[in-house]
Amino acid sequence: MVLPFTTPNGHVHILRHLQPEVVYLQESLAGDNGSVVTHLQTWLRHDIILVVGAESGHGGLADSESEAEKPEKAAEKWWQREDRVGRGRGVIVVDSMRVHDDWARRVQQKD
Repeated sequence: MVLPFTTPNGHVHILRHLQPEVVYLQESLAGDNGSVVTHLQTWLRHDIILVVGAESGHGGLADSESEAEKPEKAAEKWWQREDRVGRGRGVIVVDSMRVHDDWARRVQQKD
């Protein structure tokens, strides 16, 4: 089922009404500096799985350039900081290429 939303944060209201046990949220829907994730965490009892690397349609957390080819270090993303993600913090980062595997393990309880 597709549930459309017309405002930048409309998905938050839909999720609140649905009250899901598992939320996979694409990075672009997480808000500035993870503000949407922070808001979801005020009422959501379970971890939020943040899907990263899907913005361009190719996916992947790994850099395609070597360290020597990079002219300057890129700014750290909010989801790369230890104070925001990890066990006990309510946000788990999953590479877009691994969503199916994560879903099978987490939801379908397959190893």
